[in-house]
Amino acid sequence: MLPTDEIASVFAWLDASAQRREDLVAAVGERLGLRPLGVACHGGGTIPIGSLCHEPSGVVFRLLPGGTFQMGLSDAEYQALEAIVAIGVARSAEWEAADEGLRDYPEESPGHFIDPDILQSFLNDEEVEAMRPAHPVTISPFLIASHPVTAGESQAWLPGPVCAAFSPRNRVLPPDEVRWFKEAELTQLLQRWPFQLPTEAQWEYAARATTTTLCFGGNAITDFVAEDDLISCYGDPQVNARNENQFGLHGLGCDQELCADEYVAGYHGAPNDGSARVVDGTGPWATRSGMLRPAQGCDEWLTLLSACREFGHKRFGTVRPTLPL
Repeated sequence: MLPTDEIASVFAWLDASAQRREDLVAAVGERLGLRPLGVACHGGGTIPIGSLCHEPSGVVFRLLPGGTFQMGLSDAEYQALEAIVAIGVARSAEWEAADEGLRDYPEESPGHFIDPDILQSFLNDEEVEAMRPAHPVTISPFLIASHPVTAGESQAWLPGPVCAAFSPRNRVLPPDEVRWFKEAELTQLLQRWPFQLPTEAQWEYAARATTTTLCFGGNAITDFVAEDDLISCYGDPQVNARNENQFGLHGLGCDQELCADEYVAGYHGAPNDGSARVVDGTGPWATRSGMLRPAQGCDEWLTLLSACREFGHKRFGTVRPTLPL
């Protein structure tokens, strides 16, 4: 029996000795058939996180200690978004006063665009209310992949060339590029692999990585990964590191990630134990992030909100596998 008390919370995990943490990661690997890769800190953080590899596919998992967190967009986070709106309004006024010609998106820093009209519309939209109210959720320790499954990793269950889901559709994906699964492919995948989709609570707990801010970097627009740093290919360790939180997870918010929950607007009556919310099994299904794209004229950094969520009438998107202990 795997002793889980020392992984039950971040505090218990930090109280364990370095050797004990290594031993626990090895025990998890032996129990689940994964190869231990060691314990290390990530993303400039101070929490040592264990890593394990599923050798048939190459998927790397992070062992996350459990804990209780506030799920959903908090009042403080909403106020932080209002502050960013104010920055956008001020920048717009400066540009118009300077008579710079055609009005462009004002920039707070390179790669971070603020269109105050779009952002104010977002704040007034039902999508924000779908992220509320913030509420406490307790998560048991679990394993989650460091990034969504790539074309190469998916070969372990769905062999054969993988073509791009978006234009140009005849482009064969390189092994390190994330794979988008259509509904039929996802059905096959879920039947063949030994993993699970994350619940919405697990995904957000992993994305926040103990933070209580808009994104794991903070509340300011400059705390977000720049839009031109959003990634869908995981072959460059340096690029991965720029997108990494302190749980060692990459690309959070860069692509639409499928969850095990059925989508219900808002969190009234939502479970508080980290389990999936299932109504009748017919959908629509919850996805995390990836709901706003530049092609829609939107500020793409909004997809990086830890609380960001959306729904899909059909299951189509990327997958970040999890495993219970």
